[in-house]
Amino acid sequence: MRTRYAKPGSSPGLTVISAEGPIPEFPVQVISYDKDQLTDAEVSLADLPPPDPGDGRVTWVRFPTMPDPTSLAHFGERWGLHALDLEDVINVGQRPKTETRDNRAFTILQVPALDEDGTIRLRQVSLFLGPNFVISIREEGPPLFDRVVERLRTGGRGGRIRSSGPDYLFYSLLDATVDHGFPVAEALSELIEDLENGLLEGPETVSLDTLHLLRRDLTALRRSQWPARDALNALLNEEHSPLGKKVRGYMRDCLDHQMHVNESIEVLKENVIGLQELYLSVQGHRLNDVMKVLTIIATIFIPLSFFTGLYGMNFNTDISPWNMPELNTRFGYPVLLMLLAGVAGGMVVFFKRKGWF
Repeated sequence: MRTRYAKPGSSPGLTVISAEGPIPEFPVQVISYDKDQLTDAEVSLADLPPPDPGDGRVTWVRFPTMPDPTSLAHFGERWGLHALDLEDVINVGQRPKTETRDNRAFTILQVPALDEDGTIRLRQVSLFLGPNFVISIREEGPPLFDRVVERLRTGGRGGRIRSSGPDYLFYSLLDATVDHGFPVAEALSELIEDLENGLLEGPETVSLDTLHLLRRDLTALRRSQWPARDALNALLNEEHSPLGKKVRGYMRDCLDHQMHVNESIEVLKENVIGLQELYLSVQGHRLNDVMKVLTIIATIFIPLSFFTGLYGMNFNTDISPWNMPELNTRFGYPVLLMLLAGVAGGMVVFFKRKGWF
């Protein structure tokens, strides 16, 4: 469990404990724009006032990393953010969800990333949508919204994102977050394909631990991505959703992307389960081959052991002529060796004709 949570019995929500004392400095990127102008500046979170509802501009507050609780609590109090939402922001590892209040929306998603060693890491992204602002808060990890920033800077008057409201920017950030699941699914698909090819060449190239860890990662990935479908769907079906009718059409495409990611993860998990079964089947087949060879060798030596044991009793022939007369035969030993070789060779020919090896 990666989820952080408050101690049982604590007061719900993230609140400002004390307004006294200086608030820690925390820089954020503030992008404010309309269809004609765009400003981009780095501002201290403590000095950032709420946007003016009458200026007709959209303000995007972009947090580079997770802020400290004190700074976030003071910021949320000034901007009218709900304390329960702020608590979910700080306590990362939350289940994807969407909350709508007073023509505002709050959405949490989990972004997967694949490390160089093949380990899946999940990072939480929290997005707030207000009447004329959007707030994005995320954990450290690979860049998510750089392309959205580029679209804002190069869009100009003809760009859809610059000429639309904050709900379209909110959708764009959601879409960028969801689309980061595709390269992870593709990389996992290639990894599973390589494991399958190696397994067919020989089970010694693949370990059962590797398959088990991969299946565990896919289970965690599935648990983080499947609820995102309901979180996105809530923005479409909520009676008081702050998304406009035009943006809801784009959100359906974003929801389709999320469902595609979910289906890919489900297929990958089934493939890993199949690889585990194939691994055990190949190992069982190899064990059967080894046991068959050992059984054939033991079967060949059974009659040979009988003859050598029989002539190893060494009954004294001076006492009775019936006591192993072959011991006094001139060519008794070579004849016995030829008999043993003949019996072994005959059994090998018989086993080959039967197709046993």
